[in-house]
Amino acid sequence: MNFKSYKSNLIFLFLFLFTILFSRFLLNIYLDMPLHFDEAQYWDWSQNLKWGYFSKPPVLPLLIRSITNICGNSESCIRSASPIFHFLTSIVITYSTFCITKSYKKAIFSGLLFTLMPGITFSSLMISTDVPLLFFSSLVGLLVIKLYQLKQKNNLYYFLLTVVLALGILSKYATLYLLISIFISVILLKDIRILFLNKKFLVSILGVILLIFPHIIWNINNGFVTFTHTAANANFKGFNFNLFQGIIFLFSQALIFGAVPAYFIIKRSFLFASLSTIQQFAFLNFIIPIIIILFLSIISRANANWAVIGYPFGCLFLASLTNI
Repeated sequence: MNFKSYKSNLIFLFLFLFTILFSRFLLNIYLDMPLHFDEAQYWDWSQNLKWGYFSKPPVLPLLIRSITNICGNSESCIRSASPIFHFLTSIVITYSTFCITKSYKKAIFSGLLFTLMPGITFSSLMISTDVPLLFFSSLVGLLVIKLYQLKQKNNLYYFLLTVVLALGILSKYATLYLLISIFISVILLKDIRILFLNKKFLVSILGVILLIFPHIIWNINNGFVTFTHTAANANFKGFNFNLFQGIIFLFSQALIFGAVPAYFIIKRSFLFASLSTIQQFAFLNFIIPIIIILFLSIISRANANWAVIGYPFGCLFLASLTNI
């Protein structure tokens, strides 16, 4: 593919993504739906910014406050952060895919796969903690790819990884699933182990703790209300084995991510041993949150969106193996 073809494909991608972004803006305005209870609660929190709230960390209220300072307090304005951040996430996924494949077609495919995902289309019509969570998850993927390609020599990327992980945790505690996925990747993948078992990443972890420390202090001063609410939401005390709930959860993942992409990811997973390190890393970070929440759904309860943090990695994994 020559330079003109590269350029025309990139122009097509950006025009398409901007069209989707603009369409979602218009759809939010046209539908003019009243805020859901959770959305109204997030907006109310945004009027009095703190380091934590009853059920959520502080990033989403701060995001809503930033948006409403620009366009007002209408429902469509409050929700406008959702299509904007999903647009940015698709750009990050596109660039990440290009970094590992050097293929514009595969990169474009990954960006379109994310932005047209059924769950993302639905999410664009509301504002929730999943919106910034997915964005920061995609940035973690990009930074790991950069560190891997540079053989961990760039301190700037470790610093950025520190900030992104902290912002992810301050967006939604589901970021911890991503940290578990990274930990398992370190155990299984030698080249990934080199990236994380070193002094630089240890400093990054200390930096993450430092950045989220005001939120920890807020929780200490408020009886750990956010932590206890999250635990209560998962119903850890109510052990009730129910395999049917696990089946429902898996079915919901196929609906949110897309049944066809989910099928091809499962099919490609059987090639795991022959994949590149980054492809293996992407697959593990996609599938491990799903496995964790699947287990939780069987022994307790789980919502369908609790595993979405791995979706950017799923798009990256599938696109990198697509024959286009």
